[in-house]
Amino acid sequence: MTWTSARYVSPGPEQEIVRGPQAVPTGRNLTAKLPGGAQIEYVEWDEAQWERAGGRPGSSTPS
Repeated sequence: MTWTSARYVSPGPEQEIVRGPQAVPTGRNLTAKLPGGAQIEYVEWDEAQWERAGGRPGSSTPS
């Protein structure tokens, strides 16, 4: 399962979206149930959250 600019690519046949995607204070997230039963929360930070955290990893100039 991967995010695109404003959408996510549908999960495979053995994955299930439990909640989301939804807007959250740090950007957006969704919860998925994976094969074997594990539930994982995927989080995508928005630009404001990256700024609060000091910039994106690997960026050449700190914010």
